[in-house]
Amino acid sequence: MVNEFIARKANSEDNCKGRFWEGRFKSQALLDESAILSCMMYVDLNPIRAKMADSIKESDFTSIQERIKQYKAFQKQRHHKSSEISVSQQPSKLLQFGCSIDKNTIPFTLFDYLELADFSSRLVTPNKRGSVKITKSAILTVIE
Repeated sequence: MVNEFIARKANSEDNCKGRFWEGRFKSQALLDESAILSCMMYVDLNPIRAKMADSIKESDFTSIQERIKQYKAFQKQRHHKSSEISVSQQPSKLLQFGCSIDKNTIPFTLFDYLELADFSSRLVTPNKRGSVKITKSAILTVIE
């Protein structure tokens, strides 16, 4: 039902007919937190895997850039011993990281996600063209 709605809306916007999800493209339901994290990691690392960027910081048009900006702001405020901003105040347009059951959050910390992204970006995958070179500084070292 969701696919049909999206297809109809996209077709009316593009003034065309036909299936919206065809060929190598598909709609995939993300049913749990690990599926959401896997998808986020895939999208954030896509420019590196496609060899369009040499590092996570250079991966344009990814949500991880917004998260890195927030982490930098948090580190700067922490260095100045101000409590105006917290690492939990993440970009409002992105799903928040947090460990609260009450909220609609990803049960992972921002720090852990950045660390996982850095580690994953350095893995050499046979069917992908790119990875971050081992000689590049770790993302959290570069941010701080």
